[in-house]
Amino acid sequence: MCKELRRLVPLAFLATTVSISLAGPAPVAHGAKTIITHYHNTWHGSPWRSYLAEMEKAYEKAHPDVDIRVVDVPGHEYLTKVTSTVAAGIGPDVLEAYPDSAAPYLERGLIRMLDDLVARDGVDLGQFIPQVVEDFKWKGQLWSLPISTYPILTIYNSAYVEEAGLIEPFVLKEKWDWSKVIEYGRKLTIDRNDDGTPERWGIKAYWSLNRWFIFVHQAGGSFYDRPVDPTESRFNTPPVLKTLEWMRDLYFTYRVSPFEVLDLAQETLALSLSDGPTIFRDPRILKGNRVRLSLAVAPMPMGPANNGTALFANGFQIAYGSRNEAATWEWLKFITLDPANVLRFVELTGRPPARVELLPKYAELLPQGVKNGAVFAPISLYPHNVPDIVTPFTYEIEQAVNPLMLQVLRGEIAPAAAQEKMHAAVSTILKKRGTKSR
Repeated sequence: MCKELRRLVPLAFLATTVSISLAGPAPVAHGAKTIITHYHNTWHGSPWRSYLAEMEKAYEKAHPDVDIRVVDVPGHEYLTKVTSTVAAGIGPDVLEAYPDSAAPYLERGLIRMLDDLVARDGVDLGQFIPQVVEDFKWKGQLWSLPISTYPILTIYNSAYVEEAGLIEPFVLKEKWDWSKVIEYGRKLTIDRNDDGTPERWGIKAYWSLNRWFIFVHQAGGSFYDRPVDPTESRFNTPPVLKTLEWMRDLYFTYRVSPFEVLDLAQETLALSLSDGPTIFRDPRILKGNRVRLSLAVAPMPMGPANNGTALFANGFQIAYGSRNEAATWEWLKFITLDPANVLRFVELTGRPPARVELLPKYAELLPQGVKNGAVFAPISLYPHNVPDIVTPFTYEIEQAVNPLMLQVLRGEIAPAAAQEKMHAAVSTILKKRGTKSR
């Protein structure tokens, strides 16, 4: 499942700290195979799983003494499964945690830090997109080997844009800004019978917490004092207010954005500011290796401060207490560092590579018909992109903020009043957890 749709599971059941064995790798009998248990998070989708299947076969052929066992774990059960199996001493060797949901794993020591292995083997972290590496750090330590990034960008149906007599966002360059988004939304939204339910919506600017923080960044602000393990709320700042007012215009004033989750494959949406590149591998829009819709990409719109976006990182981790740590590390390097393997991952999943040298090849691996695919490289390397937020309080904050956000977008509460309530709620959450509140 793409990050847009997944929700974090509640953390309340993890009140008890997991006790993890510090014993080294279990001995393997002479002649027996070394077993590596890899927990696959099914929210990554079937193309990701196909990559693992191919790599499993290739690795076992090259290493007949190793048995890779990929276990499919539903995303909503992943944290529970890892916690319970580690506590029972039968935990996995490999994990697939996301940065924004990794804090519970990291706080409880379920993920092994990789700095010593990286240093020992001379793995050059400079080969990766800098922001991706930073997203995989917890208190200054690296906890995952990156494989891909997932930039959120402007994706649009260029046929709809042309029909409306508009210049494509890609052509506008930095003139593609927040004011243009509203202008385009009004011209691209079609409500033929004027019943208030458009046959086609103009703009997708999704209201979830892990999307509108991008717009706050474009306004020159952030939700918190820092992206990793934040301690202070910034919900009461001017950039948050600007963002709330702009999004209220999209949803309430001009009614060009839908509350429900739509995507371009449904053909009831003209332009998205909330999706990433996996849309191009959606079977609903593919005919062979060609997209059947006129899809194009462009950088995000210029906000009051910048047009940065989020690069959601993906990678693989070693579970702390792995019984075959050395073999597991070799498996991780095989699936993340080998250029041919990474490009195969890119081809299957549609996700841009985390390795800088491979980014220019990404456009070549996109399905035929996608316009402006070359922009992925500069977007991924843009210095003003926003880091992912890594906090153990995401679920609680979502529960407090999302209802207020919906009230703003429905015109039920003024943005200024909503942001003060958001700030108070978030500050309380941070404070009651023993952190500093502004």
